[in-house]
Amino acid sequence: MNTFKHRTLVIAVISALTLSACGGGSSSSGSSGTGSTKVTGVITGFGSVFVNGIEYETKTSTVSMEGAASSESNLKLGMVVTLDGTVNADGKHGTATHIDYADELEGIVSAVSIAADGTGTLTVMGQTVKVDAATQFESKVSGITSIDMLVANNIVEVSGYSAGNGSITATRVELKKAAWQIGDDIELKGVVAGVDTTAQTFMIGSLVVDYSGAKLEGFSGGTITNDTYVEVKSTAGIVNNILMASKVEVEGDGKKGMDGKSGDEVELEGIVNTVISSAEFVLNGQHVLIDNGTEFDHGNAGDIKVDVKLEVEGRLNSEGKLLADKIKFRSEGKIEMHGLITAIDTTAGTITVNDLLVKINSLTQMGDERSMMPVRYFSITDLAVGDFVELHVYLDDTKALVATKLERDDV
Repeated sequence: MNTFKHRTLVIAVISALTLSACGGGSSSSGSSGTGSTKVTGVITGFGSVFVNGIEYETKTSTVSMEGAASSESNLKLGMVVTLDGTVNADGKHGTATHIDYADELEGIVSAVSIAADGTGTLTVMGQTVKVDAATQFESKVSGITSIDMLVANNIVEVSGYSAGNGSITATRVELKKAAWQIGDDIELKGVVAGVDTTAQTFMIGSLVVDYSGAKLEGFSGGTITNDTYVEVKSTAGIVNNILMASKVEVEGDGKKGMDGKSGDEVELEGIVNTVISSAEFVLNGQHVLIDNGTEFDHGNAGDIKVDVKLEVEGRLNSEGKLLADKIKFRSEGKIEMHGLITAIDTTAGTITVNDLLVKINSLTQMGDERSMMPVRYFSITDLAVGDFVELHVYLDDTKALVATKLERDDV
């Protein structure tokens, strides 16, 4: 598509959406002050690490990945992490003391239904993995360069938002291998259902797990029970549509949601799984309570619906439920643009592409995808007039275009 036609299409889409634009997330978030906070959200940038719109300094922080000590250099865009730290009074900067990353699954693809624009679903070990324009994709297999090129038997690692019941909204998909081989580790987290103690099986989503030969860890009395949040590991793979587990381990306290104690201040970003009532819903498996003191940003309680993306700030109560002080609605970048940058204003935080002004903020997921010398600590200050960029944007309350995702690429 040539630049003129693409610009005309984008303007037409913007014009249609202007009448119904509902606003977007603010450029900063988080509880200000010096108290410690536990934050769960997706990494949108580096310099040090941006999570939920806040730049966290990581010079003195520790990092763990899949339970093992690691480093900040191994963290990548699109990973959902849990971060312990503090937020400054400006609400834009903070300091991380520890960052932990753990994937939702690493397993075998059985079905692919993804369009050329990168939206659709993958079926991975009985779990439905939803992908969209915001999903980051990385391939370690030669010849597969985009997510729509995935095929059955590929091995992928998925990070994202999940209730643990078989559906995952992917923020990052990494192709690890072209095909699984005996002895390769695969793993899956989820909530146990349909336990059959005679057959020694249970289900996660639509996947049957055989635990007859598995090592069990963290189970009271050594017995697997329904509704327990677990991680399943296997080196034997899937036999006759059944995952042969080598290890089943209770995750945290065995309940899907934020780990912590009563009174802990937390910040959670994710997807609404269930709306229980006008005063309670479930976000990434975490129960959230609304009361008269809850503040709303760009929406209200009536706008909370399944699959809506939110950020919730609050404190855990004695039941482990999150009492919401503030709920922010996150906008999706449903308008796609690409072209050469013709102007940049780093002070205002804007770029011009195809004669359209686009805002870049701390929530914009920034990535440098050039084949030669890509920049890891990539921000608007690294952009230059003439750079080719791909953007996903939305219209905010002022009808301005705001980027949720920006990738610099080869022309």
